[in-house]
Amino acid sequence: MRAQSELDSRTELHTSLVLPYEFPPETPERHSVAARPEPSIDELAFRVLVAFRLHPHLSNVLTHISGAHWAKVERSLNSIFDLTTTSGSLSTLDQNIVDLMCADRGITGRIMKPYFQAVLRRVLEPGHTQRLIRHIDALFLDLEWKAQQPARAAPTQSEPLSPEPIMPEASRNERVSHQGCGYRSATSPRDSLSIVRASRSGRFAANRRRS
Repeated sequence: MRAQSELDSRTELHTSLVLPYEFPPETPERHSVAARPEPSIDELAFRVLVAFRLHPHLSNVLTHISGAHWAKVERSLNSIFDLTTTSGSLSTLDQNIVDLMCADRGITGRIMKPYFQAVLRRVLEPGHTQRLIRHIDALFLDLEWKAQQPARAAPTQSEPLSPEPIMPEASRNERVSHQGCGYRSATSPRDSLSIVRASRSGRFAANRRRS
């Protein structure tokens, strides 16, 4: 009876976190010094994909956001688990999965984050697990920062980048200036000829009056 009770409690504990027949509980290996071989990114993505499909709630959510294409989910996991991946290269599905893994908000986020990290700890060595979690956290923080930045509208082609101020046009009186001040006269040649003729006629009339 005691053994059966212990078995039931252990099964209940691991069923609430990770299914026991997919990821059996860890047992201390005192006499073993050999480290577990690190799985490739493809193998790791497949194992995590299987764990997600075995979880009823996570399976429903991922089926919905991927349009029932689990091959897309596996490709997204491959991209996310690659330590060289940057936030700018993530697809929309990749970003949604990263959000579920890290945001810890909503029902799905509060379920996936501890579940996903427990799966990693059972598949990977502790050092590799921490590096991968830090990498995914960095992707999430970068996406959050970009989402908080205001969108900058690009200038249209009809709008000049640096418009020059338009000066008001000067009147005729303002355009005519004195030559002695070093400015050019804005009068036309015809106007200049009329001024010269008028000046000569005035001097001629004055000389006749004196005589």
